[in-house]
Amino acid sequence: PPQRGLEDSSRYWSIAMALEHLVIVGNAMTYAIKELTSNRIPLGKADTAKVKPLGVMSAENSVHEFKKFSCADYKKLFLSLDDLNSKLKFEHPWFGMLNAKQWFWVLSIHHRIHLIQIREIKKNLV
Repeated sequence: PPQRGLEDSSRYWSIAMALEHLVIVGNAMTYAIKELTSNRIPLGKADTAKVKPLGVMSAENSVHEFKKFSCADYKKLFLSLDDLNSKLKFEHPWFGMLNAKQWFWVLSIHHRIHLIQIREIKKNLV
């Protein structure tokens, strides 16, 4: 069924696809946050169409890549950043111009949305 915060095109993903998407988005948002906290505007444009999973990653590989992205290094990275309250901002496709701290919070909320999605998928597995 439809889920708050989830695009209709994402409703029929597998768990592996959701994890692949989280890695793609997580890496892109981490890049944006690092650039903003280094007083640089990230290259490119945030685009929801460019972060869709390809669906070719195996379940095992998607879990491995997600764990690699989500482990202690993720927390260590953000604790190492000097100031998340960057003066520079980068445009999010839905929420407009965000500074590094706002991107960090969007990343957390985004992970939560897909955690709910994955739990729903698991409930319906036979």
